[in-house]
This record gives sequence, structure tokens and C-alpha cells, in this order.
Amino acid sequence: MKKILLLLLLTACCNVSSQSDPKPNIVIPDTINYCKAGCERLASLKNDDGTYGCPESKTIQERDGGRTTCEEFCQITEKNGREINPKCWTTLQSCDEIEACRKDN
Repeated sequence: MKKILLLLLLTACCNVSSQSDPKPNIVIPDTINYCKAGCERLASLKNDDGTYGCPESKTIQERDGGRTTCEEFCQITEKNGREINPKCWTTLQSCDEIEACRKDN
């Protein structure tokens, strides 16, 4: 009887599931669709010094020599789960208003 109980216990403990690990459910926010329009809007706004283009619309020069456009930065950031609210950018009238679009205010 002890042998049967031990055999059942070992069988139950050593039964490894053949299921693979579950796939992650990555949800890309709809706001990513506003990256292009949002960046275009930021680039069209006039700064206090009379030049056009909010600083956030400028292409980022990377240390390794690469370049990341506003739209690329927006898409990468949104895909990585950090919502930066590009839809709000499309409604701005000046560069000074961008802080109001930030979700973590």
C-alpha cells in the first residue's frame, strides 16, 4: 500500500505539463496612429523666437550617429507602453501647451 501511495505521489509531482509558456498579450494603443499627425502639428507651430517647430518635433541625434525622428520616437515610446498622447498634440495652438498633453501631470 505504501508503494502504491508513493508511486501516485511521485507521478503527481513529476507530471510536467507539455503546454508551452503563454504568449504575451501586447496591446498597442490606438494613439500610435496619431504619431505622424501629432509630430507634423508640433513641427508647424511657431516658437517664441519666431522659428517653427517645437523642440519635441525635432529629429534626435543619437550618440552612435543614428537619428530618430519625432514620429519614430513617438511610435517606439507608445509601443513600449509609455503613453505620450500624440492625439492631444494635434489640437495644440502653441508649443507652450504641450505640457497639458502629458498624462502624468
